[in-house]
Amino acid sequence: MSTIKKVTIEAVSREKNYGYWGFKIDGDWYNAKKRYEDILERNNKVKIAYKKDGKKKIIVGAKLIEKGKAYSGGGGKKDGKLGKMIQYQHSQEMGIIVTSLLIREGAFKWPAKTKAGDIETLIFAKIDELTATYYNDIESLRALDDEDAVDKDLDDEDEEDLDDDDGDDGDDGDDGDPFDDDD
Repeated sequence: MSTIKKVTIEAVSREKNYGYWGFKIDGDWYNAKKRYEDILERNNKVKIAYKKDGKKKIIVGAKLIEKGKAYSGGGGKKDGKLGKMIQYQHSQEMGIIVTSLLIREGAFKWPAKTKAGDIETLIFAKIDELTATYYNDIESLRALDDEDAVDKDLDDEDEEDLDDDDGDDGDDGDDGDPFDDDD
């Protein structure tokens, strides 16, 4: 005989252990031989049917009552904030790297007669701008929204002439070797 109960899923195991998926409900772990995708997901309110097998509680049926707030990964004790902190840190790292690259390659132009303190302010402003852009891109997955553009970009990459034999590689002949001019 099964027991039926309305519950909220607190956690879901990432993989099967000993042939079962694990689902944390009301502080206890329940097992199921089936994953119940899109039903037994974190924060979802569900109705479950379960049987006791010794100390184990085995879920034998599940029905979605209400979809819970999306879970953004990471978190544990911080309730999802860890995942967002990691996304932010990575976005900030990418902002720093790209700003450094722009400065090194001369693509970031300073206004004439810029003071050292003003340069620092400009650099930090650029890092902040890029950090926000990259963080929002992670949250929205903007770069993946346009499948046609992604496919075209991948097709274009396949067609590029990547060999160095045609002389059209942007090489000005100076490879930095100081001994090139010596005979």
